[in-house]
Amino acid sequence: MDPTAAVQRAQELLQNVSNSFSGRLGLSSVLDIVIVALLLYWLLSLIAGTSAATLVRGILSEIAPDMDIAGLQAEDDMRDALDIDSVDFLNFVAALHERTGIDIPERDYPMVSTIARCVDYLSRAATDNLRSGAIDLAHQRLGCWLRAV
Repeated sequence: MDPTAAVQRAQELLQNVSNSFSGRLGLSSVLDIVIVALLLYWLLSLIAGTSAATLVRGILSEIAPDMDIAGLQAEDDMRDALDIDSVDFLNFVAALHERTGIDIPERDYPMVSTIARCVDYLSRAATDNLRSGAIDLAHQRLGCWLRAV
């Protein structure tokens, strides 16, 4: 499962759990939501690393089809190792954004210059997105519970 699909699935599961407690939201329900969110965050962090590396290598093989992507080491600078120019690198960043929904501003380009750095960046961004969504939902539900008490 790619990082975007994992994030979307985790958010769907969290929303389903949240919806199942609608109308009968007690403290235990809020705690259940928080626990599910934490479990999903942990699961996503395990899934994202492997999937992100596969995703990065797949995009690189599209950008530089004649190059040996399998021989590229995780710490090799992909621009140097694959001899890709700035336009190809921008296409790479655009493809990452298109497939993951994760924005990569120009100031962060050095953080996606190797496969290892790119996987780390994507994994952190995906888990940060999920965590912030889970925290927002937990705050919202806890606020509802506190207002009801």
